[in-house]
Amino acid sequence: MQQIINTPRDTQSASLPAGDRPYSGLLLGTVNFINDTDLSRSVAGIQFGVMGPAGLGRQLQNGFHGAIGDTKNRGWGTQLANQPIFQIQAGRIWRLPVVNLYGISADVLPAVSGAAGDYRTYADVAGTFRIGQGLDSDFGNSTIGPGLMGQMLMSRPDPSPGISMGVSKVRLSLMMRPFRVIRCGAIHRMSAKTGMSV
Repeated sequence: MQQIINTPRDTQSASLPAGDRPYSGLLLGTVNFINDTDLSRSVAGIQFGVMGPAGLGRQLQNGFHGAIGDTKNRGWGTQLANQPIFQIQAGRIWRLPVVNLYGISADVLPAVSGAAGDYRTYADVAGTFRIGQGLDSDFGNSTIGPGLMGQMLMSRPDPSPGISMGVSKVRLSLMMRPFRVIRCGAIHRMSAKTGMSV
């Protein structure tokens, strides 16, 4: 389960600011099927849920703000209407051992993933270089945003502590958000984005 909350920059205006993202709450469930070999992990699954008031974004955000004594956001009355969310997703990550010297290992984890649906459509290519101990017990860090899910699940029990001393990651993503939001007579289109982070 995951919840995603989007708000405009001006959270104290009770009206929807022109040219800014609308208020929305997404409540999503994910079911993934994971298949491991010694040197690869394949993941395929579905995501389903709801965007809008049923996503409980207002209740969580304003409830938390109230609990810590912060100002509540005033524009939740303009949030997007309820709509169902469904998408399919798949990916594969490979573990390519580079060296194992005196208990210290290095490996490379190339990965590809993608998803299609009415929430998020993307293709992703990534690579991770790791140095440490116990690297053969997992397939790298979990990611926030697009990418292969289920990476932190252990592929086999490992008696060593599994300490990763250095990680370098490169990711190239193409994301398209295909849905159109019709609100107050205006159409907001989510555009394709390309980003590279090191």
